[in-house]
Amino acid sequence: MFARVNRSVLVAVLALVALPRAAIAEVTLTPSADGRFGAWLALGPIAANAKRVRTPRTMDASVLGGADEAALTARFGRAVSITAPDGDADAPNTASWRILSSGSGPIDVAAGLNARPAEAFAFLYGVLHLTERLKGSILVGSSDGARVYVDKRVVSSTDGSRPERDDEDVARVDLAAGDHPIVVKLHHRDAYWAVRVRVVDATFAAFAEIRAN
Repeated sequence: MFARVNRSVLVAVLALVALPRAAIAEVTLTPSADGRFGAWLALGPIAANAKRVRTPRTMDASVLGGADEAALTARFGRAVSITAPDGDADAPNTASWRILSSGSGPIDVAAGLNARPAEAFAFLYGVLHLTERLKGSILVGSSDGARVYVDKRVVSSTDGSRPERDDEDVARVDLAAGDHPIVVKLHHRDAYWAVRVRVVDATFAAFAEIRAN
């Protein structure tokens, strides 16, 4: 199933290969009428520090056991090695991909990942499928830090304490027709943890006409 977006096809593809072939093996998710992606595959939460340690981390912290986060790929239910904080023997050293979603508005990351109110990291993954070239922007609103990779390249990176504000980070993109993996690294410091991601055209107009074939 595909979504027709004006003349382009823009879908986020989440592969669920952990399921048996007789079950649904692939979930295709389309953006809403305003271009918002309401569902991703998510990995986390990944603790930033050991218990009772308050030394803040930065977006450059390596939390995937030495793996290249820009080249991260996701499969539903697949376990991934993560870097446990030094001095915390009880911290997990693996995390599994799950679906994180919201029917409207920002996605509540803390609730979706059952995250406790402490500094942590998480990753979102999806694949953008385009039948035509897209010259536009990826707009991100996140509470605290967010780094966006498209085709293994950083297109936006912000770190610091802040509330989620829709469309605050603007990443200009010029993407050819085809598949484009997107990885979003999130850095949560405290309080509410939310994220919202949209895709718009060069005039910042939303893709308004979405219908399933």
